[in-house]
Order: sequence, then structure tokens, then C-alpha cells
Amino acid sequence: MAKQHQTDHGTELERAFARWDYLYEHGRQDPGYADGVNLNLIRNHVIYHRRQLEETPTLFGFPECYYREIPPEVDNNFMARPNEIRTAARASLEAYRAAPDYQFILAHREEIPPKTRDKLCIGAVLGYVSGLEHPISEDDLVNSGTMATLPATSSASFPAPGACGNSYRTAWIPLTRRPLPSRRTRASMKNLTRTTARISMTNPKKDSAT
Repeated sequence: MAKQHQTDHGTELERAFARWDYLYEHGRQDPGYADGVNLNLIRNHVIYHRRQLEETPTLFGFPECYYREIPPEVDNNFMARPNEIRTAARASLEAYRAAPDYQFILAHREEIPPKTRDKLCIGAVLGYVSGLEHPISEDDLVNSGTMATLPATSSASFPAPGACGNSYRTAWIPLTRRPLPSRRTRASMKNLTRTTARISMTNPKKDSAT
């Protein structure tokens, strides 16, 4: 019969305190939830491991972290460093609006065949700007922070959410600028512009979920 693994509640308690301290100061453990939700979850872990230590006393007593106060319960909507999130979101929005690729696609989107638009996630590129405008206007720090973690650039590539997979992906669509071709060739994206698409997995989270 395999020996059952015994949890070192002292070590786990110390880790829980460290996670709570880090998240309270830095935030953004899980981009899908406010920091307050995860802080309260970690607080429950602290309470659990303290109780386990109390129920299984040893000759060595309790670890030093046991004597720390239990972290306070916070509002579930709490977000660490809110002003930094707001500033980063506004900066990202301004950078995307100024990106040459965004301006190029915005000006010529009707000339791109629908199938090509879908294949290259053109809708996601255009939607990223409106996707930032709404949470900024609503002071939605969760979604403002999530969207702002994707890199904004005004260089030769324009990142956008991977709407094609509806997951944590980013599509870079570099566009070669040149005069518009004749109407005969506009039906083909290859003749409109040399385009490449690269899809790669990204994770804006600093830490794994608790």
C-alpha cells in the first residue's frame, strides 16, 4: 500500500502569506478576476493551514508564520495599483490608435475580401481598440489591466487578441505599405499587400492561479 503524502502545513502557511503579500502589493495574479477575489481565496488558505497546525500539534511548536495576523478580508473588487492600470490602459489605447498598421487596416478594410478578413483576424485588430475604449470609460480595472498587458506598438507589427481561437493568443499582422493596386487585383489580399500572420500563445499573468 502506497504511503500517503502528508502536507507540511507550516510550509504551506508560509507560502500562502507570501502569495497574499505579493498579490496585495503587485496584483494581477489572474487576469480574469479582480485582485480582491484572489486575495480572499488566499486568506481562506491561510485560515485552513492554521487550523490544520492547531489540530496536529508537534513537540516543536508552531512555525513563526503562525503568529502572524490573518490577512484582512478585502472587497472583492479591490485592485492593486489602480492608477498604474489606468495609465497603462490609456497609453496602450493611444499607441494602438497611432499604429500605422491599425490606420492602414482601418482605411482599407472594405477592400479586403471577407474570407481574408476572417483568416487574418482583421476584426480582432479593429476590435482591440474598442475593446480598450469601453473598460477605460467604465473604469473597469480588471479588463483595462488585461487588455493593457498585451504589447501596443506603432512599429511594423500590430498585435491583437486572437479572436480566431478566442483564447489567450496574439496575432501579429505585419503589413507592407505600398500604393493601392487596381480594382482587378483588389479581390486578392496577396495583390493588395504582402501579409504574414503569426499566432502564438501568450499569458499576461504574473503568477499561476491559486
